[in-house]
Amino acid sequence: MINAVFVGLDFAGKTSIKLYLENFDIERALITETSEELETLKTGKMTIYVIPGQESFRYDEVFYERLFPVADIIVFVVDAADRKRFDEVKKYFNFVLKKKEEYAPDARLLILAHKQDLPNCAKAEEIAELLGVNKKAVLETSVKIPRTILHLLMTLHGIPSEPFLVIGAELKKETQAETVVLADGDAFTYTVLGDEEDAMEHLTTLLRLMNTLGDKDAIYMFKGNSKTVLIRDVVNDDEIFFIVINAKESTRKITEAMRRALKAAKEEYIKRWKK
Repeated sequence: MINAVFVGLDFAGKTSIKLYLENFDIERALITETSEELETLKTGKMTIYVIPGQESFRYDEVFYERLFPVADIIVFVVDAADRKRFDEVKKYFNFVLKKKEEYAPDARLLILAHKQDLPNCAKAEEIAELLGVNKKAVLETSVKIPRTILHLLMTLHGIPSEPFLVIGAELKKETQAETVVLADGDAFTYTVLGDEEDAMEHLTTLLRLMNTLGDKDAIYMFKGNSKTVLIRDVVNDDEIFFIVINAKESTRKITEAMRRALKAAKEEYIKRWKK
């Protein structure tokens, strides 16, 4: 189990990210209210805590004393388009660093330059310079740009991607697919090869479709000579599945290749999530 603690000023976008990860619905994620209490999202492998960002709450020692000691990763969210609050952001970030040093010295630190869909937003380099950190610690995100949330999911999960990349590359070649996705039932993505925007769109659409249809082992969609296929299995009481998008091979060859790839991915999955 991974524990992630999200911090940031009020209106930085923390709750929107949490809501998006709950239902993968952009419109729902944008309907938020100012929270005055700790928010929590639990998935099969991760718990996300969101500390309220109003000034009267963000400096409350109780949150850090309680949550930081169990944190594997601390995520500092910045509204990259609200430049007038950058001094306030920097002040709070320095406070969070002190609390991290005190309560969570071994936790990973990730900074989100959030709301990248808005004009004149600061990019990763500017946010890194503002906070005095390496650019590699900053991720550009927006709930309106699905591929950025895909990158966030993969970073939160801390997945060693190499074994999954090899399996996915072979599957892409065998099926002549434009894009290949390997993910689990929480939409945590292990690898994507191809169009990342298309991958995230199909991933969230097919997950919602699976929830509507019930426990289906496979979903096939046809468009001309191209086929988009999802095949799932269960491992360690969790769903894991491959999606091939716009594959050109025959349905039989696609299915056979996907089942071989899924078997290999399950073995790597067990190594990553040993109980």
